[in-house]
Amino acid sequence: MKKGNKSHQFSIILVLFMFTLISCGDGDDGDNDPGVETIRSGQWSGNVEFGEVTFEVTSDSTGLESFEVIFSDFTCGIVTHNETRTLIFNPKYVIVNRNIDIDITFQSSDYINIEGTFEPTGDYISGDFELENEGTVCSGSWDAHPI
Repeated sequence: MKKGNKSHQFSIILVLFMFTLISCGDGDDGDNDPGVETIRSGQWSGNVEFGEVTFEVTSDSTGLESFEVIFSDFTCGIVTHNETRTLIFNPKYVIVNRNIDIDITFQSSDYINIEGTFEPTGDYISGDFELENEGTVCSGSWDAHPI
């Protein structure tokens, strides 16, 4: 083999090696939300002014499988709530930037909006809620922990 061919072969091997490194990257496909993997999976629960919230974080910690609001003698305007509303997500509700923003509609235009942000530790979430009944808006804060 000529001396020039060895140099040429080495260059080709080096280029292939670099191409392999570049094309493999770090394995991140860009779909994962930074820090979501620290959110604890499983059942969560928290007390709130209107009663209780419970929800389930998916096993991969990227979404919610269900979300439930439990009203216990909560009055907003002329309406008193004593009921449970459960949302089952299929496909999952995706957690974006460690945040959730859930809307539940009751009768006609009555609704509750629940927003929250998971702490970086992944074992606490807090946020705000807004409930509208017959034109009256009631709001407050909430928090929850894994159970």
